[in-house]
Amino acid sequence: MKTFFSIVILAIVILAIVMSIKIYKQNKEIGGIEKAEITESAEKTEVATGDSTITITKTSSGITQTGDMTIDEENTFLKFTGFGPGKEHEGSFDTMKADIIFDNGSMSGGKLIIEASSINTGIDGLDNHLKTDDFLDTEINPQIEFKLIDVVVKDEDQSATALGEITIKGITKNISVPLTILANGFSVDFLLDVSLFGISYIGVNNEVQIESQVIWK
Repeated sequence: MKTFFSIVILAIVILAIVMSIKIYKQNKEIGGIEKAEITESAEKTEVATGDSTITITKTSSGITQTGDMTIDEENTFLKFTGFGPGKEHEGSFDTMKADIIFDNGSMSGGKLIIEASSINTGIDGLDNHLKTDDFLDTEINPQIEFKLIDVVVKDEDQSATALGEITIKGITKNISVPLTILANGFSVDFLLDVSLFGISYIGVNNEVQIESQVIWK
């Protein structure tokens, strides 16, 4: 009997050590991702105008697009990663519509509307939970919306920042995120503190990683 309890205790200690290592590595990885800057939104702002627009619509049936340029669908994506102690879940949304506005060939504004109930992590039980008022509360707040108001490029190093307005769970705030401008598109990779939008759950990190890339041909 003593031998049995000794084995159980040893197994618990080993599991605790393994979990500690996983959590340490996870925290180190998360710590290397830039955070979005969120401030209170004083008033609704309008998206910049331009001389051309690409419209991308994604549904469960596929992707359609209109505009002067063609999107490279294989290399265009939007995904998120949620974290818990030593674990993570990646997901996206099956239904969304994006307008990207250009002025003299440079991106100047845009709008993204996501159907929150189309959330897809590949795990039905998790998807259903994320739709409840513990998280997105999709019955009351069916859409997530992002407005790109401006793109600011620093002359000294050509680094860029996307300035916009984001609405999650019915709460609207100003947002500033690092933007990488590519030769034929752009990408973002940042942490979003969802607790600022009324989303906080025991055992789940408040910060969610958002990754997106849009490439045109």
